[in-house]
Amino acid sequence: MTCAATDESKVWREWSRWYDGVPPLSHLLRVSFPDRWLRIHNFSGRQRIPRSTRDNEEVLKRNRGAATAVLEVGSKCVGFLASYGNGGAPRRYDECSWLPSPPQPKWRVDPDWVEELSEANFLVARFTWAPQCMDEVILYAARDEIGPVIVLSLLTGGGYSPYDGGADLFVAEPGAVPVVRAQLSRWVSKLPSGL
Repeated sequence: MTCAATDESKVWREWSRWYDGVPPLSHLLRVSFPDRWLRIHNFSGRQRIPRSTRDNEEVLKRNRGAATAVLEVGSKCVGFLASYGNGGAPRRYDECSWLPSPPQPKWRVDPDWVEELSEANFLVARFTWAPQCMDEVILYAARDEIGPVIVLSLLTGGGYSPYDGGADLFVAEPGAVPVVRAQLSRWVSKLPSGL
């Protein structure tokens, strides 16, 4: 992973350029930008969590492909990792430092989200996207061993958010959803809700 120095002063402006008023949490983005969202699953069927080396390989294959579809190889990215309570201490994953963000801006969110956001701390990391640059984070997310994470491409505006079952993907323009859906058709959710 090619990590860059984190300039925390710009991080929220960069985020807001693409997702103004909504925090970097995929479940909130999905509600706010449903026409820019799609989801892939890590496994077909009911399995959610990897249980073997082969499962880990499948998770990495699908997530690398999905993330690359929306982030673009070589693009400068900012990663956001949410933690709650006292979890805002710096961390290292995939040879990259995740550092505390500056204070969050005022979000334009549903009142039901205010309490969750008041307890959230965000760590940020800057890096250049390459398909294997987040393997450690992807596997932690797949096993539900890390807080919510999302990566924003500063080039494309695409967002990639792995979780314990797959990944939520966000594109800058609604017209891009069918293209990405076709590209990832074997892994995209087949449910009418998209979940």
